[in-house]
Amino acid sequence: MSPPKEIYAHPDSRIFLSVRKLGKHYQNEIAKQLADMGIREERIVRVDKIIDALEQKAYFDLTNLPHEKDETFVDAGAFDGASSRAFAEWARDFCHIYAFEPDPQNISACKETLKTISEERTTLLPYGVWRDRRELRFNGLGKVGSNVAEHGNICVPVTSIDEELAGKRITFIKMDIEGSEMEALQGAAKTIRMQHPKLAISIYHKPEDILELPHYILSLNPKYRMYLRHYALMKSETVLYCL
Repeated sequence: MSPPKEIYAHPDSRIFLSVRKLGKHYQNEIAKQLADMGIREERIVRVDKIIDALEQKAYFDLTNLPHEKDETFVDAGAFDGASSRAFAEWARDFCHIYAFEPDPQNISACKETLKTISEERTTLLPYGVWRDRRELRFNGLGKVGSNVAEHGNICVPVTSIDEELAGKRITFIKMDIEGSEMEALQGAAKTIRMQHPKLAISIYHKPEDILELPHYILSLNPKYRMYLRHYALMKSETVLYCL
């Protein structure tokens, strides 16, 4: 598909390049076609790059997200450690990061990322986050989207935040665990009730989550103020902030 010739009729107009779902190849190919047509680079708005930059800010870009002294971060669904790294950049100085990641194929990448942050102030916990301690079937995909599933290809150990981090001061909990957020919140009920940590919870994996997760959190601690932000062109990457 070639860019429309009408582009020439409006030489001062901006061109929004928003083909993202099909991959970088298509974006770069269309950008090259526009350049071959003599279109100046400053006329082209790369929506894909804007969205990529927006997604990288997820969990930490809320304007009134308060910093605390000696932040301690729980990264539930750490994947490759990118969210832990983003937290470290946001917090600047922090006390500790506890990164939970159950997928064996993701653990090594996460471990390497945590090393670049701090070996002394990071702990990788090779567990899923749940309401209690047990083993569950799990789709181990080695990428984004690994999840608890009845007919998963592996078994992984899971645990609760309340049990695993008992006695620890927690100031910030992030969860992106592919639909297990409710169970993980149930396993963090004591921490949420007693310590009032900041929460950044993915709320898009199940249709009911957008109603049920806020309701449950408020039942634990009615003092929370809640904010909702979306970080993608598609239905994914919606985050509930609780402060």
